[in-house]
Amino acid sequence: MDKRERLLKMLLDEQQPDGSFGRFHTMNSKLKQKIPTTQAAAWLMYENAFTRDNDMCNKTCLYMERLLNDLSLWPDVWEKNKWCKPSVPLFIASSLALFGSDDKKYKEICNVWMDLLVSAFETGNYSKDNVDAEAKASIGVEIDGSYIGLHCLNNLALYACNVDAIPPDVQKAYIKWLHNYDGVIGYTNIRPDNLASAPGSQKIMSLLSRFHGFKDEFSI
Repeated sequence: MDKRERLLKMLLDEQQPDGSFGRFHTMNSKLKQKIPTTQAAAWLMYENAFTRDNDMCNKTCLYMERLLNDLSLWPDVWEKNKWCKPSVPLFIASSLALFGSDDKKYKEICNVWMDLLVSAFETGNYSKDNVDAEAKASIGVEIDGSYIGLHCLNNLALYACNVDAIPPDVQKAYIKWLHNYDGVIGYTNIRPDNLASAPGSQKIMSLLSRFHGFKDEFSI
C-alpha cells in the first residue's frame, strides 16, 4: 500500500456518515482522532490532489455546502468574540474553494470577500481604512490584523482558488502586500518573506503561484 492509498484509508476510516470529520475548525481534545477536524481533512485532500471526482472528497464537499446553507448545523463551539460568526462562513467557503463549488451560497460568500479584497487595494496599496469600512458594512466587523484578516491562510485559499474573479492589478497588489507583510500568514508559522526556506511552505507557494505577477514578485 503506497502513501496515497494509506491516506485514503485513513480518511475513509475517519469520515463520518454525513461526510464530515467531527468538528469543523477546532478539534475536540476529548476525542482521539487521527484527523482532528473537517477543515484539516480538506487540506489533506487538497495537498494530495484529491478532487470532487473522488466519492469521499465529494461527500465532504457536499457536507460543506449543506453547512454553508444552514449554519445551525455548525458542529464547533460558537466562540465569544466579535469575529466568530463572520469567520464561520469564511472557514467553510475557503475549504470548499479548494475543490470548487456551484452552490449559490458559496458564490455569495465568495463575492463578499472579493469585494473586500478589491476595496483593500482600491488605491493600489493596502488600505486598512478601506478594508475595515467594507468589512464593517458587509460582515459587521472590522478585520484588519484579526484572524480573518487578509493575511490569513483561509483568505489566501479563497482568493487563490477564485483568481479569475479578481482583477489582475488587484492580484498583483495583494501578493506584493502579502510578500512584505510583517508577520506570519495567519494559521501558519510561515513568514511570506521567507517562503524559500520555511518548512511546510509548499501549500502556500501552490496558492500564491495562481496569482497574476507571482513569478516576478517572488523571483521564481
